Amino acid sequence: MPPPLPASAAPLRLLSGLLAQAATHAGFASAGVLVADDSRGVLLPLPGTRSASTPHRVRSDCPLVRRALNSSDAVHASGRSLSGTDLDGPGIARVGLLRLSDDGEAPARLLVLTDADPTAEFTGRQRTTLLTVRTLLDDAATTVLATEEHHRRWRDLEQSRQLAAERTLVDEHLDDAVTAVDCMSAIVRACSTLAGKTVLLFDRRGRTIAAATPDTAGHVAAPALTDILRAHSAGTATAPDPVV
Repeated sequence: MPPPLPASAAPLRLLSGLLAQAATHAGFASAGVLVADDSRGVLLPLPGTRSASTPHRVRSDCPLVRRALNSSDAVHASGRSLSGTDLDGPGIARVGLLRLSDDGEAPARLLVLTDADPTAEFTGRQRTTLLTVRTLLDDAATTVLATEEHHRRWRDLEQSRQLAAERTLVDEHLDDAVTAVDCMSAIVRACSTLAGKTVLLFDRRGRTIAAATPDTAGHVAAPALTDILRAHSAGTATAPDPVV
């Protein structure tokens, strides 16, 4: 039985509160966390924390991002210094970046502070405040990531369980079908029931051997095999007697 699905609301609320405080004390309007996706060369918003002011994605080779990931200090840019970077966008006039995770730790986590006022200063005291709450923010972000990973594993286990149950159901239907008097008709009915579609079985001469629909019993009006092939053929048949 899969483990109970963990509740993610509590760590998200904790991180949201810490981000709001970090933004306020650093003189920015909003704050978010980006997580590196090395396979795609981008940083994406931490699951569950994306807001209207959080960038959708940031390229890892963005100059500001490279500076932040290679520095233990906060990186601040405003005005035209944002132009041409993936952090430039409507409502963003300046940005502050701070690497949360330890150097070389994967995945890299980055605090992103944004604001619409390019004239606001970024003081040494605000920088010190950010460095003070860095560990708290990183711990909260790590907890959210761990919870998300637990969610993913739970979904994988649940999907595996469902697939196993479906395989068992298919086996049971086919086992019953092969023991029936009219084996081929029973197999066609079982396939129709499992697929939820009309199933037709033809011989090599195009004659209907068996047909079934999932919700009706009795005679099924089966179209000719040539009509089916003509409707679904992408081109000329490669063999003189195609079989579907």
